[in-house]
Amino acid sequence: MTSVPTHPDRPRLILPDWLWAILCWVVGAGYFLLGVAVATKFFFPHALGPQLAPMVVWGALAALTLQAAVICWATVAPLTVFWVTFALFQGGVLLIVDRMLMLSPALPLSLVILVALSRQRKWVSSVALAVAIDLGIYLVIGTSAAGVTIFAIISIILRVIPPYVFAILAGLLYANQRKRAALEAERADALRLASAEIRKSAINAERTRIAREIHDTLARHLGSIVLHSKGTLNLQTNDVSVLRDALRTVRDEGESALKSTRETIKLLRQTDDDSRRGHALMPGITLREGLAQLTAAAAAGGQIVCLHIDDEVTDVTYSTALACYRIVQESLGNARTHAPDARVTVTVRRGTQGLEIRVSNEESRAPDANPSGPTRPGYGLIGMRERAELLGGTLISAPRAGGGWETRALLPLEAQEPVLGKA
Repeated sequence: MTSVPTHPDRPRLILPDWLWAILCWVVGAGYFLLGVAVATKFFFPHALGPQLAPMVVWGALAALTLQAAVICWATVAPLTVFWVTFALFQGGVLLIVDRMLMLSPALPLSLVILVALSRQRKWVSSVALAVAIDLGIYLVIGTSAAGVTIFAIISIILRVIPPYVFAILAGLLYANQRKRAALEAERADALRLASAEIRKSAINAERTRIAREIHDTLARHLGSIVLHSKGTLNLQTNDVSVLRDALRTVRDEGESALKSTRETIKLLRQTDDDSRRGHALMPGITLREGLAQLTAAAAAGGQIVCLHIDDEVTDVTYSTALACYRIVQESLGNARTHAPDARVTVTVRRGTQGLEIRVSNEESRAPDANPSGPTRPGYGLIGMRERAELLGGTLISAPRAGGGWETRALLPLEAQEPVLGKA
């Protein structure tokens, strides 16, 4: 049998077209040869029935073989295959003058595929024309011997119409199943894309979280190390004790950076089940104690810091406490960078709308200071704003009217769940 090129995107009717072609040939040819052997004298001269010429038998068998062969292209060109199988069927019927001997699965199968894969307007008109032709031919053959009677006409109609009806119903059923399968596939693809998007958003949110924590943890300590290292290099003294104090400060900042990094890693490894309600930043350290340690460290580094914490700040969520701590930490680091000699005031209070945070510094008089603050928003300011927005709060960081810089944040006491991908 002629090989047919494979088409990966070609629709299939349960089995490949070539396998349907083989089955149609085996069933059709087998039924035909069995009928010829039983009902005619072609194979057995002493049997009952008419004598058939060899050309009639082998011609009809060739028509059945060609019917099966064209099924190999049934899903590629269903309309063409249907009309070819229909024409071969009618040719075999006219040749052997016995419709029952020419019965083959090829014609109903081609009709099933036509109905399943074609538009309704196309297959309805084609089937109507084929039925009319088939009825006309069979009426001519059937009534030529028995005469034109109502019984003969009804008998012919009952023999011709049902195979078409059953094939159409099977095609419609298969078309409905294909449509349902396509919808299920689209739904599965949509769910897969949505799942991939959720994973992507979760990964991006986690990356942002890690970057924010690393920045907030290391930037302050590394900035302090850089400032103290520059100051040490610019010292105009041979006093060993002064140099030792300066290097000891650099060492302490390095140790603090290492400790903070380890604490951040523990925090990042914390799962949702580990999240706890309360105002503790980590085991054993409350928000009040954490802010006190921050301001003490800043004062030890040479900053002038005043801390004011409302006594009512006692019951905030863990996320809000951490965001407050990081905002104050970043604000102190910015003040040390741009106004190292200016007084910094940190105020944390419980307001009517949430936790209010205010970090302001006066204008610096140092010759190398930047009194207007950052010339462009860096990762620190972006990170502070993201922290506040993720919790449903707000943050404003801008120059003060009388000089200096001020950062104000409002965080909800009942923190919202962070939105994936928003950061």
